[in-house]
Amino acid sequence: MRHHASIAAISSVIIVNAFLVWTTGIPIRCFVTEMNKDRWESNLPKITPDIRWVITEEGDQLWNAHGKFLAEHFVEIATAKTDATRPVHLYRNPTTEK
Repeated sequence: MRHHASIAAISSVIIVNAFLVWTTGIPIRCFVTEMNKDRWESNLPKITPDIRWVITEEGDQLWNAHGKFLAEHFVEIATAKTDATRPVHLYRNPTTEK
């Protein structure tokens, strides 16, 4: 999942919880996280059209706000789970360029 996402997302905007940012190797400027509060909070009621990728863990704030919407309106690229996490989903916005 890491390699596939990092190549495709360099010029994209990705919404994700902050922990996952450090493990991808993708430049921080490509991410919307809890750390950029205004942008993060503005995407909780509705994901803005400029968001190309979403990475969310089942049960986190983003999943609770948009899990059903993501499953219905975004393309799920990958799901991963470890012993320490719940399933983590990578979604692509189908309305943005591939």
